[in-house]
Amino acid sequence: MEDKVNGVAELDGNIYTVCQGSEAIRSYRYDCEDSVIKLKDIVVRGMKDACDLVACLKTKRLYVADQHVIWVVTLTSHTMVST
Repeated sequence: MEDKVNGVAELDGNIYTVCQGSEAIRSYRYDCEDSVIKLKDIVVRGMKDACDLVACLKTKRLYVADQHVIWVVTLTSHTMVST
């Protein structure tokens, strides 16, 4: 069974996805041959059921809506904060 993707965002050439019931933000990059390369997952401990994902070009952060919180993921250090 494939995971249901609930959110997709692009930032600096990378594509990020969140899936139902997963603690991970999956990341991908296109190479020069138009194939997709799977990068390392970003694990957000405590994330239960992400329902959407957006990226901010200015702050280089991902924002994940998860039930009653919004997770802020700083991509430069992979730090996570819930609000």
